[in-house]
Amino acid sequence: MNKKILLVLSALALCFCFILSACSPIGNNNNNQSDHENSDDDTYFTVTFDSQGGSAVESQSVLAGNPVTAPKSPTRENFDFDGWFRSADEDAAMWNFSTDRVNDNITLYAHWSRQNEEPPVQNETETLIYEPNEAGTGLIVKGDSGQAANIVIPAEHDNLPVVAIDDSAFAHSRHTSDILSVTIPDSVTEIGKNAFYSQQAIETVNIGSDSKLEKIGNNAFSGNYSLKSIYLPASLNVLGDSVFNNCGGLNTITVAEENTSFSGAGNCLIDLKTSTLIRGSNNSVIPDSVTKIGEAAFRRATLDTLTIPRSVTYIEKYAISDSAIKKIIYEGNAEEWAALMAASSKYWRNEDVEVVYSDTTESTLILVAYFSATGNTENVANSITAFVEGTLYEIEPQIPYSKEDLNYSDKSTRATREQNDPDARPEIADRVENMDEYDIIFLGYPIWWGSAPKIIYTFLESYDFSGKTIIPFCTSGSSGIGNSANSLHSLTEGANWLGGGSFYASTTQSAIRSWLDGLEY
Repeated sequence: MNKKILLVLSALALCFCFILSACSPIGNNNNNQSDHENSDDDTYFTVTFDSQGGSAVESQSVLAGNPVTAPKSPTRENFDFDGWFRSADEDAAMWNFSTDRVNDNITLYAHWSRQNEEPPVQNETETLIYEPNEAGTGLIVKGDSGQAANIVIPAEHDNLPVVAIDDSAFAHSRHTSDILSVTIPDSVTEIGKNAFYSQQAIETVNIGSDSKLEKIGNNAFSGNYSLKSIYLPASLNVLGDSVFNNCGGLNTITVAEENTSFSGAGNCLIDLKTSTLIRGSNNSVIPDSVTKIGEAAFRRATLDTLTIPRSVTYIEKYAISDSAIKKIIYEGNAEEWAALMAASSKYWRNEDVEVVYSDTTESTLILVAYFSATGNTENVANSITAFVEGTLYEIEPQIPYSKEDLNYSDKSTRATREQNDPDARPEIADRVENMDEYDIIFLGYPIWWGSAPKIIYTFLESYDFSGKTIIPFCTSGSSGIGNSANSLHSLTEGANWLGGGSFYASTTQSAIRSWLDGLEY
């Protein structure tokens, strides 16, 4: 009895030790890595956005090793948004939404530059030169006789509103001393062409949120290399050519949300009517709404990497010329990039730019091959080709079938003899020269005496279909596809055959579409 008790207790002790060892984390198990180390885990991290006094931005859950999706820029009264940074410190590194990856829980901090405020210690520039407009209802600023470094234009002078800045009024050719800042009153409705042309030292252009500015002329701020930010009001509806050409120091582009002509989405200046990116900044994230990148859009920009969405269909000349951009991340594949380059100006970029593709999958090429004796199969093949955006190929016999050849009631006709001869292989007039490039083959034929015509056998024995997917379809007045396709499988070693479709001569487009939608290929 005592021996039995001892045996039971020993067994229980052994079981208890086994359970403890199975649960123990101690050992040399390679799976005992933290989530931070195991790149194969579906580990998600939280990215928090601290707007530092600006509007709230929702946090994101990001899969380890992936980039953060650039959020909508926050807003803060009297401040321009400079971008998201790794810390709140002034010298913190900026987060690059194109290249930086998330491997831990992080917080990104908004940095701001004060704007839309007139410097409190500055009064209007007393040496400005004015001229009445044609109607005599307002004044046009013609320039500054005092060559001031900080230009403050008043809303009113001699009891008349200041409504415009004249062509070349402060261009470097006239105002030869450096201008550091410009304050433009709400009363100004137009800035003339070349107004501040080649003023390389301008860092700040103050335009208020209540500004009535409607038009900015050609090259008005062209060559303002030091300009850090620009705000464009809701009233602006006309921008001339190259307004911000060579403004490579721009970090922030803000357009009033109420503006119906232009947008500042993604820190880009975008023409809403043409979906053209007119000017980019050093913090630009090009939105998918952009279809064209305009002339010199990123000229002299200091960012080193630019991500271009696949929505872009054209890039104009000098788009990134003289910039620091060394790498383009294209959100499509190599084939789509080649098409974009064929359509775009060949002078749009620097020669040493590296292009990488975020979509490395190759396009699936589809061939719709068919044999049709009476035209019924051809009609279905044409519909399939249109729906799947494939390439159409007709399997034409070297010797065409005559009406007499297709007399099914006569056992001596050509078609009848071929179908009754297991070795019959009618010759085909030509070949698919680039068959290796196709991944999916739709194969169409009429049903002859319950089977596929023997010319289909010839076609299948003429190529290597290894690794390709074959989807048969047939036309018939009464029979379905039946076993006609099954008898073809042995001719295509290594091919993947999917279930086929059968259609009548009267089959509708919607029926063909419905069949295609049900396929998984």
